[in-house]
Amino acid sequence: MKTFFFLVFLLTQSLILSGCQTTREVTKTIINKEELISLLAGSEVVIDLDGGVRATQARIHMDPNGTMRGENDLGTTTKGIWQVNDKGQWCREWEDHRWRGGCHYLYRIDGEKNLYQYRSSETRLRFIDNN
Repeated sequence: MKTFFFLVFLLTQSLILSGCQTTREVTKTIINKEELISLLAGSEVVIDLDGGVRATQARIHMDPNGTMRGENDLGTTTKGIWQVNDKGQWCREWEDHRWRGGCHYLYRIDGEKNLYQYRSSETRLRFIDNN
């Protein structure tokens, strides 16, 4: 029995030392300014938020005129403005400053039909088809 546990220990250590990856590496492509404007104007998105905040998901509707409104899974709602800056970053400014704003690049996750990333690897965004 000791031999069995020793072999399991050795196998585990060799996998750790060999750099065995347990997660799939994600490749992503930055979205250019024109495509980003086309994607965002009039769209509705669901965002899976990264750690460090109480809410875990938000739904945002972006009007073509640059206004937006959002609601998170805690029931908090707010309004704000959005734009795409000269660098091609998605910029958001909320009336409720507890909602994170700022400017970030939006990345298409390669191999996924409708999944994007911004701000961090855990912050994922999906466009909602309202048709």
